[in-house]
Amino acid sequence: MSLPLIRPYYLTTLYGLPEQRHLYAVKDLTSNNPREQRCLTCSLDEDCLYFNALFSNEGHYFVLECLGPGVPRIEIRETSSNALVEVLDTNNDLEEALADRALPQIETFKVPLKGGYKATVRLYLPPPLRENEIIKFPMILHVCSSPGYQLVSEKFHIHWGSYLASHKNYIYAQIDGRGSGFQGDKRVQEVFRKLGNIEVEDILVITSYLVSTKAYIDSERVALWGWSYGGYTAVSVLATENDVFSCGISVAPITNWLYYDSVYSERYMQSPKPEDNYIGYEKSDVSIRAEHMRGKKFLLIHGTADDDVHLQHSMMLIKALTNAGVLFRTQIYPDEKHALVNVKMHLYQTMEDFLEYTCFKSPERPMDMHNGR
Repeated sequence: MSLPLIRPYYLTTLYGLPEQRHLYAVKDLTSNNPREQRCLTCSLDEDCLYFNALFSNEGHYFVLECLGPGVPRIEIRETSSNALVEVLDTNNDLEEALADRALPQIETFKVPLKGGYKATVRLYLPPPLRENEIIKFPMILHVCSSPGYQLVSEKFHIHWGSYLASHKNYIYAQIDGRGSGFQGDKRVQEVFRKLGNIEVEDILVITSYLVSTKAYIDSERVALWGWSYGGYTAVSVLATENDVFSCGISVAPITNWLYYDSVYSERYMQSPKPEDNYIGYEKSDVSIRAEHMRGKKFLLIHGTADDDVHLQHSMMLIKALTNAGVLFRTQIYPDEKHALVNVKMHLYQTMEDFLEYTCFKSPERPMDMHNGR
């Protein structure tokens, strides 16, 4: 049996295009420049910009997974020549099912940020939207902002945002600002010891830019939502004095890093001791800014059996909001864990209802008895 091939292969992004993933190989380890690399997937297909690869035990063949932006397909290739051996799956049924669907228009672009950084922004636009028309659409921003995380990629996705854009005519937006992943460690470290601050600043700057430059965005109907760290980011944005967002949804949010997993918290915030980052923890506590949420429309969702972000986080936020005289809506799911797997339909119907009848309601719609608007 032949020895395994030892030439290194690796998956990485392209410079300036962090949303892509490509397979690279080091050309020759014995050459004077062993780090010379060759991209095996960069010119294969414009519908394939996000790849994964699985190599055989001997390394002579590999399974190449094209994961987007087009419908995913899987094939086998020869390692030495990169030649196609066999197509394993093309997902024809899925492609045919999507062929006659009115899917969102997708626009991806960069927005400059402080410090010379650039945010990657993606908009899922309603199918009937035409930039030369004067019709305005409401926008819902999906936030995560967890250090090293990436929302915008070329990986194929049909998600809730796709549904909202194509069936509700909402603009669905995603942002990867400072702290996001796959663009170097320096970018991730921008949020070190100050979680919930830099991310919020970027979201407000970028959303203000979108509203001022995209004529089709209705500046009076802009909301945001997030889950877990994204829920923390959403409530952190609402708890600042700004005229950009007046409505938001937080699902299972972290609200105070003292209550979260110490391994994760101290990785990015270090110790909460007075001689270390006590002030950083204080500034990252959303409860201390609860009064800034007065007059804003807010939906808080959590499962009582959440073993990741414990229910304590939402209970402490509820207490702070109540003490500050903030009116808001709450949806508690008994015995549900962090992923809310048994109530997904009810969860998304609840959020959709909140967006349609509370966040984006027309002025002529009857007043909502809960918040008097």
